[in-house]
Amino acid sequence: MHKLVRICPLLSLLLYSAYAGAGPVSDTLTKSPNPLSLGLRSHYGFIIPHSSTIREVSDTNPFGFEPDAALLLTGDKAWDYCFCYPRIGLSLSYFNYGNQQVLGNSYSLLYYVEPFLTYHRKFNVSFRAGIGTSYMDTPYHPETNPSNLFYSSPLSFLLQVNLALNYRLDPHWNLRAAGYYSHISNGGMREPNKGINFPAASLGVDYTFHPPVLPNRPRSRSDGTGSRKQYFEGTAFFTAKPARPGERQRYLIFGLMGTYHRVVSRRSVLNGGFQWAADRTLREKARRNDENTNFSRLSLIAGHDLLIGRFEFSQHLGAYLYSPYRAMDPVFQRYTLKFRATDKVFVAASLKAHRQTADYMDGRIGYRF
Repeated sequence: MHKLVRICPLLSLLLYSAYAGAGPVSDTLTKSPNPLSLGLRSHYGFIIPHSSTIREVSDTNPFGFEPDAALLLTGDKAWDYCFCYPRIGLSLSYFNYGNQQVLGNSYSLLYYVEPFLTYHRKFNVSFRAGIGTSYMDTPYHPETNPSNLFYSSPLSFLLQVNLALNYRLDPHWNLRAAGYYSHISNGGMREPNKGINFPAASLGVDYTFHPPVLPNRPRSRSDGTGSRKQYFEGTAFFTAKPARPGERQRYLIFGLMGTYHRVVSRRSVLNGGFQWAADRTLREKARRNDENTNFSRLSLIAGHDLLIGRFEFSQHLGAYLYSPYRAMDPVFQRYTLKFRATDKVFVAASLKAHRQTADYMDGRIGYRF
């Protein structure tokens, strides 16, 4: 517990600095425009056996706990983005995967955004989307741990979403019940990498310092997309991964994506377009097989953007139109967490997968027209 006391002030400083850098938030009805809250959660879930090769070791029930620190954004700017009061936070989590010999434990740091849809009421609903990193302590080893096909590197990426029901006991204390879905993988940087997909149920409590007095604000201001109902985005992405499992040499993957977006509601945008990617791991595989196959791929994509203030959570389904080097599947899915640094420029992290198997995670930078 004494370690948590020392960590929380640091988390609070990081959270406040990150938001303060975006500019002041005006709110004259509370002494603390961005109230700090500390939370503690317990989790219990199960692993989805999404491949026959991991079914035998998937019959476990992961459990863990998670302290976190968050700031509730209560000013005009926050309200303008989503007609709600969102929290930004950092959480630390520990999970025991119920099979110490094969799967071990994870220790994760997650950054999240969590809009509260009805914050004024005793009962309210919140949605959280987050991205982070996990330290996994029992990775795959061909001799000592050949059964762990979930992950093969100590460091992996974490993507998480949850839906929570909150009950406010008084201005300071809040009870919370939530359903989580988490995905942990190394983004295809090292094989094997089936990834751990696990839903979990959670119970927890939050304590808010200096609870705010919130005004009744009208839903009449411009949204995060401005007055436009349609727009275009251009995106460049890049990453690197090995050509074969267990190799250290990594090969560059880069590409471009162009999409048309149509706003259909306050938080919902439909989109579609094309993606071109040059995957040098495919060129290396072709070279080793004495083949002269083009390693570029052109895809048709369609998807949906969920708007959460400056953040967007996107899900895409893609189909290969041109793929001389045969893909694992004719279709793929992509999950992206995007942050709009300005009205035009954004950065993002994205995971591409073929069904249950992650292909790679990439970094992105883009521009909105």
